Amino acid sequence: MKSTNWSPTVAVLVACGVSQAFADSATADATTDSAAPMVEEMMVLASYTPMENATDIERQNSEIIDAVDADQLAKFGDSNVASAVKRVAGVSVQDGKYAVVRGLDGRYISSTLNGTLMPTTDPLRRDVQMDLFPANILGGIEIQKSYSAAMPGSTTGGSVGMKTKGLPDEMVFKLSGSLGYNLDVTGNDIVTYEGSGSDWLTYDDGLRDVPAEVENTFQGTDGSVNIETCDFDDPACIITYAESARLAQQFPVIYNVDRESASPDWGVGLSQGNRFDQSFGSLGYYLALGLSNSTSARQDATKDDPDVVSSYERSTKTSKLNGYLVFGLEDNADGEWLSKTIWLRQAEDTTKLESGYATYEDTVFDQAVLRWSEREFFSEQLSGKHYFFSSHELEWQAGISNTGMYEPDRRTWRILGGNFAPSATERRFSDLNEDGVDIGVSYLMPVDFSTSVSTSFKLGYLYSSKDRDWVQSRYSFVPGRNGAPADRATDVETQLSAENLENQRYRLVKRTDNQDTFQADSEINAVYFNTETLIASNITLVAGLRQETFEQNIFYPNGSNKSGATEPSVDESNLLPAISLNYAVDDNWQVRVSASQTVSYPGIIEKSDASLFDPDTDELIIGNANLEVSEIDNFDLRGEYYFEDGGSVSLALFSKQIAKPVEKAVTDGSGTSADGYTFRNAVSADLLGVELDFNKVLLETSSIALDLGGNVSVIESEVELDEDSIRLEGEGANGRDLQGQSPLLANIHFGIEHHATQQQLNILLNYFDDKIHRVVRGANSNIIEKGRMSLDMNYRLTFSNESEFKIKLENILDEKTEYQFEDSGKAIESYSNGAEISMSYSYTF
Repeated sequence: MKSTNWSPTVAVLVACGVSQAFADSATADATTDSAAPMVEEMMVLASYTPMENATDIERQNSEIIDAVDADQLAKFGDSNVASAVKRVAGVSVQDGKYAVVRGLDGRYISSTLNGTLMPTTDPLRRDVQMDLFPANILGGIEIQKSYSAAMPGSTTGGSVGMKTKGLPDEMVFKLSGSLGYNLDVTGNDIVTYEGSGSDWLTYDDGLRDVPAEVENTFQGTDGSVNIETCDFDDPACIITYAESARLAQQFPVIYNVDRESASPDWGVGLSQGNRFDQSFGSLGYYLALGLSNSTSARQDATKDDPDVVSSYERSTKTSKLNGYLVFGLEDNADGEWLSKTIWLRQAEDTTKLESGYATYEDTVFDQAVLRWSEREFFSEQLSGKHYFFSSHELEWQAGISNTGMYEPDRRTWRILGGNFAPSATERRFSDLNEDGVDIGVSYLMPVDFSTSVSTSFKLGYLYSSKDRDWVQSRYSFVPGRNGAPADRATDVETQLSAENLENQRYRLVKRTDNQDTFQADSEINAVYFNTETLIASNITLVAGLRQETFEQNIFYPNGSNKSGATEPSVDESNLLPAISLNYAVDDNWQVRVSASQTVSYPGIIEKSDASLFDPDTDELIIGNANLEVSEIDNFDLRGEYYFEDGGSVSLALFSKQIAKPVEKAVTDGSGTSADGYTFRNAVSADLLGVELDFNKVLLETSSIALDLGGNVSVIESEVELDEDSIRLEGEGANGRDLQGQSPLLANIHFGIEHHATQQQLNILLNYFDDKIHRVVRGANSNIIEKGRMSLDMNYRLTFSNESEFKIKLENILDEKTEYQFEDSGKAIESYSNGAEISMSYSYTF
C-alpha cells in the first residue's frame, strides 16, 4: 500500500504478544495459588461445524457476517440468489442481477461459490450475475462484511459466499412442478418475433448463427475485420457488389415485430440423493435438475429525455436449464472428500418496439431491437478437509470453470419520418468465453498457551486465473449499386427482401471495429497468515496479513499491432492487514470491532484504450488506461444480542475511506462520443453507515408460532471529484453520492406457522431509496433511479411425507420503475412489470 496509517505487521505481532502475555499471567496465577487443589484436566479437541441456522452461523463466526440459511431460502420463496441477497441488511440489487453491498458495487465485492472465486458472464464487468444461480441448489448464503486475510483483497463492501447443498443425511427423491401467472402480462398480447424451435431449452437451433460463408469472406487474410466492396476489376477488390448482394441473401429475412399471447410461466424439477454407510466412512450423492420458462413485459413504458419522447413495448421470454451433482466421502476420521459439478444456463429472448419523436433528427421514428442471449456457467470443484494430530486441520480445493455469453444475430432497425433507414440496421454477433482455474489450500494449527489462552494459527495460499475471449462482428446495409427502392415506406422485411438484395438495391457491409474483439487474462496469487486467539473463553482476537499479487492484461488481436503487444496492464502487489476483536459480554451480549485495508482493481475494459459499445445499451464506452488501483481503509463495530428462545438483534456501524475510487464518468468529447461514458479516479470517497438487524419469535405455542424480522440500513457517501469531473459535471457535483448507493435500505419479514397442519405464511417487504443511476453533464442534473417498495407473500403447506404445496404472490404493489433528473424531478423513463402469482407442488417419494 502506498499510504498506510498503521503498520501491517502490528496485527500478527499483537496477536502473538497477547497470547503469550495472557499465558504468562495465567501461569503466574496458578503458581501463586499453590494451596489450590490439583484437578486433572482433560481437553477434548474436535472440529465444530455450526448449525445450518443463520443466527448460529452469525454468532459463531469470528468475523462480521450475515447469513441466509436453507430454511430461510425456502420461507422467503426467492427463486435465485439475486432475489435472496436483497433481504440482507445493507444489500441491494442493481438491474436485477448485480449485488451492491453497503453502497459499493461489484468492483468492491468478491463473490465465491463453495469458497472459489467465480467468473462472470458479462464481457464488460468483473462482478457476477446473481440471477443465474437458482436457490434450489443452495445450502445457504453468507455475506462477510468485515475483511479477513483469507478473503480476496478486493473484499471491501463484502464477500457474497454461496454454498451449494452437500451430501444428504438419507435417501431423497423429489419431483416438482410450477405454474405462474402475471396479472398484467399472461394471456395478453406482447411483442415478439420469429425464433428457433429450441429456444425453450435455452439453445438456439442455428437459426441465428452468422452464415459461415459471410463470416469467412468478410474476414481478411491479413487479419483485418472489415473488407470494402467494390464494383470494378481491381486485383485488390475481394468482394464485388454482386457478391455482397449474394452474401446478404444468406441471412434469414426476420426483422418484423409480431404479436402473440403471453404464455403462463412453468417449471419442472427433479432431485435425488442418498447416503451409504461403509466400514471406512459414508458415501453419498445428490443430484438436482431443473427447467423453467417465463415471460415478462413492461407496462405503460415511456421515455421523455432531451433526445427522445416516446413510448415503447418490451417483452422478455426467459428459459432456464440447470443441473447440479455432488458426490463424495466422509471418512471415519471426520475427513471429507467432495466433488461438486454445477451447470447453469439461462437464455433471454427480448423484443423491444419503440415509437416517438427524435429531437436531434427533428422527426418521428419507429425502431426495434430483437435480442437473443444465452448465458452459461459450468464449474467442477474438488475439495477436502482432513485432520492430523487430533486437532490440526488441512483444507484444500481445486476447481475449473467456464462461463459464456452467446448473443447471435442481435437485430436493430430504424424508420425515420416513415422511411426505412438502412444504415441504422444492424445484425450483431457476440460470443464471450471465460475459463477459470482456482486452487486453494490452508493449514490450521491450534496451540494452547495455558488453560485460558489458546491460539489457532492458519497459513493459506490461493491461486486464481481467468482467461477471457470476446469476439464480436457487426453487419449492416447501405444502398446498393442500383440505389435504394423509390418506396422506402414499407416494412423492413420488404425492404431487405431477397428480391431487393438480388437486384442490388441494398448491399451488405461489415462494420466491426478492431476493438470489438479482445482477449484478456487476470491472475491472483496470494499467501495469508491468520491468527485467532481465544482468551478466557469470552475474548477472541483475530489478526492476519495477506500478501496478494494481481495481474491483468488485455490484447486486441485485430488491432494495428498484431505482434502480441498488450494494452497497459494492472500489475499490483499489496500487503493487506486485518484485525478484529470479539468480546462476549455474557451468554447473550457480544461486541465486535475490526479494522482492515483492502484494494479495488480497475476492470478489464475500464483500464484500457478501448472504445466499444455497451452490449445492453449501445452506449459508447471509452476506457482509461491511466486508471489507478483504489486503496481503502475499513472500520467496523457491531453489537449483538441473542435471545434465549432464539433470534437476535444487532446494531452495526461501519466506515470506509477510499483513496482514488474508480467512478463511471462523463466523457470529455463532443458529438456522438459525448453520449457515451468513461471512467476516472476521483480524489477520494468517504462512506459511513448504520445497520440495524433483528429477528425474534414473538409467540410460540404447541400449535402456532409467530416471528418477526427485518433490517434497516442508513448509508451516506461523499465523493471528492477530480478537476476534469468537476469541469464536466459541474461545481455542484463535488461531494455527490457514490453511484448506485441508496441512502436507505429496509426489509421487514413477518411469518406465521401452524405446527399441527405444517402451514406457513410469510410476508416480505423490501425498500430501497433513490440512488444515482448515471452522472451527466453539468447542464443537467444526475439521473437517479427512484426508490420503490416491493411486497411479496409466500404460503407453504408441508404434507406428512414432506411433499410441499406453495403459493407465492410477487410484486403485489407493482410500483413503477422510474428514472428522473435529480434536481427537477422530471421523469425520463418509467414502466411497471405487473404483479405475479405462482403455484408449485413437489412430491417426495
